[in-house]
Amino acid sequence: MKKLIALVLSAVMIASLGLIAFAANNITQESDPKKSDVIVRTVIPPSSESYTVQIPADVEIPWGDSDVRDMNPKVTCQLRLGAKLTVTVTDSDSTNTLKNADRTAGLKYTPTGLGVAYQFKEISNDAIPNDTANTVSVCVPSFAGVPIAVYQTDLTYTVDYTAPAP
Repeated sequence: MKKLIALVLSAVMIASLGLIAFAANNITQESDPKKSDVIVRTVIPPSSESYTVQIPADVEIPWGDSDVRDMNPKVTCQLRLGAKLTVTVTDSDSTNTLKNADRTAGLKYTPTGLGVAYQFKEISNDAIPNDTANTVSVCVPSFAGVPIAVYQTDLTYTVDYTAPAP
């Protein structure tokens, strides 16, 4: 008797499971395996991009010192995919001459990396690579024949942000 009751209850349970499966017969099922029932996406707040460009402050060269002085900017950024920063360093005086205060005397210097557009991608925490071909630096090769004075020039760092293509 117990076996018969167990068999009847099992049949009733199996029949009730079938009712749930056939309850929604007006829903069509997608057969495309690339589609998903759940879509997850991130929402980008308008102010989520950020970048910082650290530019070297005044660089002092001791009189008679012909060592190369690093002038590389350091870029830290987190941008949208496809965006980039471009940093270009130029000299206000294209003669490569440091001038004294009243601009009556000049001291020749050798720059490297001026006018080159250095590009930084979406994620960066770097200075310009430290090799001779891709560095911004200045050097005074000789102090001979020039009166002792304070000489200076201004370097201009231009930062351009390029938005990603839509």
